[in-house]
Amino acid sequence: MRNTLVRLAALLIVFMSGCVPTRGPGSSQGSAQPEAASEAGPPKTLVIGQPRAREGFGPWFIRGSGRILQYEELHTNALISTDDVGRYEARLAARIPSLDDGSITILPDGRMRMSWTLRPNVKWHDGAPLTAEDVVFGYQVSVHPEIPVQLSGQVSAMESIEPVDSHNLVMTYRSTFYRAVELGFRDLYVLPKHLLAAQFQGDKDAFTRLPYFSTEYVHTGPFRVSEVVLGESVVMERFDDYFRGRPKVHTIVLRFIGDDNAMVTNMLAGAVDIAGELADSLVVRLRDDWKETRAGFVVSQQGNWRFISIQFHPQWGSPPELQSDVRVRRALALGIDREAIAEAVVPGFPDTSADTFMVKGDALAATVGTPFARYRSDPAQAARDLEEAGWRRGADGRLTNAAGQPIRLDIRTTAAYEIELAAVGNDWRRLGFEVTEEVMSRALSQDREYIAKFPSAEISAQSNSDSIFRRFDSRGQPLPENRYVGSNGGHYVNPTLDTLIERLYSSIDARQQGELLKEMGELIATDLPALPMYFSVNTVAALRHVRALDDFAGAVRAGGTARNAHLWDRAAP
Repeated sequence: MRNTLVRLAALLIVFMSGCVPTRGPGSSQGSAQPEAASEAGPPKTLVIGQPRAREGFGPWFIRGSGRILQYEELHTNALISTDDVGRYEARLAARIPSLDDGSITILPDGRMRMSWTLRPNVKWHDGAPLTAEDVVFGYQVSVHPEIPVQLSGQVSAMESIEPVDSHNLVMTYRSTFYRAVELGFRDLYVLPKHLLAAQFQGDKDAFTRLPYFSTEYVHTGPFRVSEVVLGESVVMERFDDYFRGRPKVHTIVLRFIGDDNAMVTNMLAGAVDIAGELADSLVVRLRDDWKETRAGFVVSQQGNWRFISIQFHPQWGSPPELQSDVRVRRALALGIDREAIAEAVVPGFPDTSADTFMVKGDALAATVGTPFARYRSDPAQAARDLEEAGWRRGADGRLTNAAGQPIRLDIRTTAAYEIELAAVGNDWRRLGFEVTEEVMSRALSQDREYIAKFPSAEISAQSNSDSIFRRFDSRGQPLPENRYVGSNGGHYVNPTLDTLIERLYSSIDARQQGELLKEMGELIATDLPALPMYFSVNTVAALRHVRALDDFAGAVRAGGTARNAHLWDRAAP
């Protein structure tokens, strides 16, 4: 029924589009038309559908917001962003500091100092010039103990930021830090000191509730916020003085549509031009239908490394052998047909193998290799591992421990992973386990204590590449004493890995970083605090008149989908 709806709606949009020439995603880099051509005809508007409402603007709305941040660079810029293959590029900064030109220096006491120069032609949306004081002010807001910002590793590692003059500043780190130059908007949120400094001197709670952070937002992006209805929509008009060039599109509207089917219906009726974060099943149907109708296109990129997290906390984890015996974890990994799961969830998309946690475009991926390639589906070997661990499978097919008791595994996940949950549950039942499956309600999925205490296993994700190790750092456990805040939800403790993480964080040599990541990858592939599943796919669907998103496939670690939004365009009707 849903497939039929998509096909009918696609035919409708083809009929409504008349004789618009058929094209895929336009080249926002190589085929940009002259300015005069982009100005011909009536003002151009693009409507972007998002499944989650915007709560506001500012650094405390950044952490944990997921794909909603892919459009942050419509209105906001940071010191850096990324290019179309994921390499860092200067944005508000005139250039990226490096050891080669002396803008990064290591002090005799081991601290690291970075000198940044800002572009000279950047303006805030109210016309005021960007200065080094604005970068310093953004840092001061982020590190204030009364401001609810979850600091990134970069900011946490800083000792100070000091202005040199109006366009130069110096950052000092307590020690060398491997990702110090990665200062995207998720890491250091630049704020206009001339608009906010006076209010920042007063009550900090009142400061975070200023109209600036909701309906009167001002920043440096290609589009300025002109109208905000929180929970419904944001209207942005092009900023003619944008330092990278005047945008081709006049207006961009973010519309919040909470139901995926409603999003698709709106898109195929022409009310939404671009939609991201749709359910995988709907994206697959759109992609396949549009191959025939050519009414739109889907672009994709590697997303997060998805895995099954094992509970290691002795009070909450069960059965105890799951924590203590790697043979049991190895059997569970070998018992999963992860290739079949990927084909069921993201069929036909490239680079979904979880043989490695490194994204394809990462410069260190080749050094790390594929440490999880050893865990192809092998139920026979899984059975042998379980037998070596002292578990026996009876005539009724059920596994029992040395005391003759059946073995039960409890798996949790959210509604987004229901297909994976059913597949893993069935695979483990074939090994002889009793398996209970739980899809957490929305309320429980936001309960930090409940999440931290999952009993056996949890289907989860944690970014990709080196960022996954936050999930296995023993210092990041969510516990009662820290109000269950922390990324290490499985409570895995391995002092060797902790030491390697520290060495990685303090390394600034790419070759050393690659070797450390290789060693860390081998460690977790051997000890299995997490069982690999597949790489998720980030997708955006757009109607055929949209001229954008051709650079989407590149890794966007510090940037987002809208990092080149000033080049976006739409074909004339």
